[in-house]
Amino acid sequence: MAQPVAPLHDSLVPLDAPLGRHAKALFAGVLAIGAEFGVPAPSIDLSAATGAQALDAVHGLLEDLFPQLKAT
Repeated sequence: MAQPVAPLHDSLVPLDAPLGRHAKALFAGVLAIGAEFGVPAPSIDLSAATGAQALDAVHGLLEDLFPQLKAT
């Protein structure tokens, strides 16, 4: 049975600040996985993106990649 996922704590990826090195690497990896599976990656410049922008891009990608996991 599916378990709920805890909300992302703001201290891990500050929503209103530029991405740190680890966050850039994490989001770049997720976008690369989507591209590997043929899901077009959203156009986002991770070197200038805020945490909120990166999360929005990745959420959109994951919804396309795993449509059955979309929140209702």
